[in-house]
Amino acid sequence: MKRKILFIITLVVIGALTLLCVLRWKVWFHNKPEPSYTVYSKIAHIQLSFGEDFSERYVTWQSVPLTDSANTIYQYGVIWMPVNQCFTTSVNASASVPSVVDSEFQSDTASLDNSFFVPAKYQYIKTQGGEAGYFYAKAPLKPGRWKYSIVANDTMSQWYETYVPKNDSLAFLVLADIQDKKYSGTDTLVESIIAHHNINGIFQLGDLIERPHQYYWDRYFDDFKHISPTIPTLAVLGNHDYVKGINKHPDARFFYVFPSYLINDSIPEVGNIFIKLPNVSFYLMDTNQPLCRLYKQKQWLKTLSSGNTNTIILMHHPFKSAISWFRNLRMMLCLGNVFDNIDAELILAGHEHTFDIEEINDNCTQIITNFSAKNYNDDVQGRYYIILYLNSETIKAEVYNEKHVLKQIFEF
Repeated sequence: MKRKILFIITLVVIGALTLLCVLRWKVWFHNKPEPSYTVYSKIAHIQLSFGEDFSERYVTWQSVPLTDSANTIYQYGVIWMPVNQCFTTSVNASASVPSVVDSEFQSDTASLDNSFFVPAKYQYIKTQGGEAGYFYAKAPLKPGRWKYSIVANDTMSQWYETYVPKNDSLAFLVLADIQDKKYSGTDTLVESIIAHHNINGIFQLGDLIERPHQYYWDRYFDDFKHISPTIPTLAVLGNHDYVKGINKHPDARFFYVFPSYLINDSIPEVGNIFIKLPNVSFYLMDTNQPLCRLYKQKQWLKTLSSGNTNTIILMHHPFKSAISWFRNLRMMLCLGNVFDNIDAELILAGHEHTFDIEEINDNCTQIITNFSAKNYNDDVQGRYYIILYLNSETIKAEVYNEKHVLKQIFEF
């Protein structure tokens, strides 16, 4: 009798798992074929981002793939110039400057003596739809206003201007899911936000793109064309940034748009970043990882958080779901009470395409936000953004809707 009951239970479990796989097959395993594409420009998809030290700046861009012609000398990099300042930088500018730069500077008011050239690193990436080259160059900069131009062998980009603030008082724009499939007014909304608020950087909470296709990367860079080259941005990995499958993995292009993920030495797995400022630490977590790696991230959080008084966690999947208690059960099982032990003041998350506030414990607040035009929960206000203010005394988070109406203020 016991064997019969055990057999029936086994059949029920197998049947339930099979049905779950059938119902969720497309969600978990199916990737739409990537349409074919050809990259024609030597300098496209320009992204300014920052590293573990907020004074570091990465410039990344997409290019036509390089050939292996032995008769061609390639030189790619970024030339930096302080705007209306005379200080010098500690960067070693030993690399020779391409002749195209010399010719451009003949008509510029600045001189090469007050500037420096940073050679770029290169990665060739081939995807289902095509191929492209990806370049990135890092420069540590002193506080002040800078401009830069990208050099791509015999081509030079326009000059872009950016500002490196002191770390004692900062303001960040925090955006959750974007994942535009088509034009949805994101460009107008983002530029309106920038006009309303003076910000120093942008954090994006995952699902930057709809799927790992060149078309969706084009969509993002078209939406942020006036912002991505001038305001440093760093994105968290979301499930839409992954190639689905049994052995799912992030879109390789993601790491060459945000190369801090390749360089960061303080992480257990690629996909996580730790950024330490004088008065606050940021932890950018990849919550798409399987259970064993999520548990490893728990240990990582405990290790890195020792001695830090202000901690902000940025993740895609929320620790506590706004939709149902079991929706993110794996997060709660793997991370457990880690947020009680690391004195985290604030958790910022997305994924659920809604706005919600959850108290994790007496000292930690979770804010779920949404910036996507896609809305699953009939929320008429739809899109939200957060302005995060940091100074030596406090952390303040202001939540706005897309009409720039202030909804909530949190101070820590």
